[in-house]
Amino acid sequence: MQKLQMMGVLPVGVLVNGKLCNVVTLREATLRDGLKADIVPDNTDAYYPKLAVIASCLTIDGVPPEQITHDFIMDLDLEDGEYLLNLKAELTAKKKEQVQAAALLTP
Repeated sequence: MQKLQMMGVLPVGVLVNGKLCNVVTLREATLRDGLKADIVPDNTDAYYPKLAVIASCLTIDGVPPEQITHDFIMDLDLEDGEYLLNLKAELTAKKKEQVQAAALLTP
């Protein structure tokens, strides 16, 4: 099954090896992503499963995938963090629209 995804551009971005990385792709989350996010890592002061799910579904052009973690998301600029939360909300809304449209076509 193909996963829905959305692309965007972080308002601030991150520097990796002196290069600005700000083009993002966020795919829809799966149950597997959610279940993995429910496991709180050891030695974690503040852990937010929603951010862990976003991290598991996010790619940022120029940033190695293994670097995009819960802590990576937590350390983003506030504007970038808010952008990702809004992108996640848009993705969820788009998925609901697709499901509703498909339901109307089903006899």
